[in-house]
Amino acid sequence: MGFHDVQLSNDALSYGTGGGFGFSTQVIEVPSGHEQRAARRSVPRYRYRILINDQDSDSLTAILEFHRLRGGRLNSFRFWDVFDYSTNAASTPANRNTITSTASDVVIGVGAGGATQFQLKKTYTDAGATETRTITKPIDGTVKVALDGVEQTEGVDFTVNYSTGVITFGTAVPNGVVVTAGCHFDLHVRFEQDEIRVDLEAFDNGAVPEISVIEVFDTVTSDDRYLYGGASTPVFTADMEITPQMKRFVSLAPSTDGLLAILPDITAYQGGGPHWILHNSHGSNDAVIHYAGVDLFTLAPGETAWVLVGLDGSSAKEWVCLS
Repeated sequence: MGFHDVQLSNDALSYGTGGGFGFSTQVIEVPSGHEQRAARRSVPRYRYRILINDQDSDSLTAILEFHRLRGGRLNSFRFWDVFDYSTNAASTPANRNTITSTASDVVIGVGAGGATQFQLKKTYTDAGATETRTITKPIDGTVKVALDGVEQTEGVDFTVNYSTGVITFGTAVPNGVVVTAGCHFDLHVRFEQDEIRVDLEAFDNGAVPEISVIEVFDTVTSDDRYLYGGASTPVFTADMEITPQMKRFVSLAPSTDGLLAILPDITAYQGGGPHWILHNSHGSNDAVIHYAGVDLFTLAPGETAWVLVGLDGSSAKEWVCLS
């Protein structure tokens, strides 16, 4: 199997083509109505059904050849999601087809330790949560990058791997310099069917019954290998509250020594756990697990702590950290 760096042309698609994404959540409910929810996949997976444009012979030939050259389900390819293709958070239905990406769309990293490579990303945020999406299939000619707000030049200051979404600078980004970027991007997909059939409707006209494509996860986006329940790597540049939206395994990289990872109000959590597994992935800075004005545990670089709900001597709930 492999990735073919070609895009399924939108010219072959008809109205009625559509799809979206889905999560995988396990919900355990007890008779009292209380429930426990666990994410079995930390990122959504996209799926689209494909209808062929006008059912004319040219479109039929194009999709048949495209499917044949991909080997059915064997090899993956690019697919343009008309509803979500830009890192620009200003995208709305009114300007979806004309939106441009900018070099200031997303913070993708901060210079540290002689780093030269940074991964393209997109962020989704509202008052309840922030989610980061790894972009691995940027569209050629759309990538823009800036250092501390100063736009850089592709081919001179940096290069782009259009199969992985990795930006590489010719020289190390100075410590503390903020790297931002923007781009348009494709989905990485494969066909869901090995077999494709044509129904003849007229002498030079036919129909392809519905076929579909499904997203292929690149290694860099598939972080569920860490732990059942999903994983996340939140930006940790200031004291931060740990929330359920961060999934079960939380990889922390405190930008400053001694930053607080603050546990939420314990009253909403059942005894036992673990509710989180916190790991300090920074090379030199400590993170401090904190609750209600008290430092519970110092997480040294490379250390991991299991966070559970226990009972103190008066049978009151308390957060417990085990390493």
